[in-house]
Amino acid sequence: MSILDLIVWMIFASLATWIGIKKYLKYFWTSKGVSYVAGPPLVGVISNVLLNKTSFSQLFLDLYNHPKTKKDAVTGFYFFHKACLLVRHPELFKRILVKDFNQFPDRRMSSDPKSDPIGMNTLVNVKGDTWRNIRNHITPVFTETDEFLRTAILDVMQEREKKTLRLYPSIPFLERTCQPADGKASYSLEPYHKFSIPRGMPIYIPAIAVQRDPNFFPDPLTFSPERFAPDAEPRIDHNLLFGLRTGSKELPRIPFWNITS
Repeated sequence: MSILDLIVWMIFASLATWIGIKKYLKYFWTSKGVSYVAGPPLVGVISNVLLNKTSFSQLFLDLYNHPKTKKDAVTGFYFFHKACLLVRHPELFKRILVKDFNQFPDRRMSSDPKSDPIGMNTLVNVKGDTWRNIRNHITPVFTETDEFLRTAILDVMQEREKKTLRLYPSIPFLERTCQPADGKASYSLEPYHKFSIPRGMPIYIPAIAVQRDPNFFPDPLTFSPERFAPDAEPRIDHNLLFGLRTGSKELPRIPFWNITS
């Protein structure tokens, strides 16, 4: 075999492998009846983030509003080699973050305990009982401070903070890892989708996209604090305001209008 033949063979083998991987990645989702947003093999949809061509916020806006999948309750994609699920249906938000929180207790995010022992023990990274213990210790501090400062605030500041966090949430997406109860291998999405989430699969809720969805918030890009006025707020579904409340895994905080009052 000549060098030229070897080069041609290697190119052919590489292309065949590339095509085969792409077909397999797509088949994994389509065989389960789940719509799929493709990305380069081995990198996935995160490729443009790695190249600094887009942000995570824009990535999740694009995933949520993808023209071929935006009407689906869930959509599959890949972060590198890992199969992940994007959730769009409001009722599934409630199940994942509140009703069935015990089956989605942890975030995929983690930190190395040797190189970053402090980061490893923050509420964002700790998991299971460790998370519960830390949260139980620090939550009263935030609650007491909030009650003390609440008497000095103006309703207008509350409205502006809520409006700002709706448009620009501090975290553009929420992530959870599926851990079905009672040792089950998967978590059913019925009746909203026939797919069952396998144990260990990361779940993503695109907070920034949901909070800019005109189906939930009319004229979503308009900055209108009056949307959160006391007489208007009861019409808002607070389960869709992830920047203000994110279910059982919500991080304790002091609202901005309390700090500045």
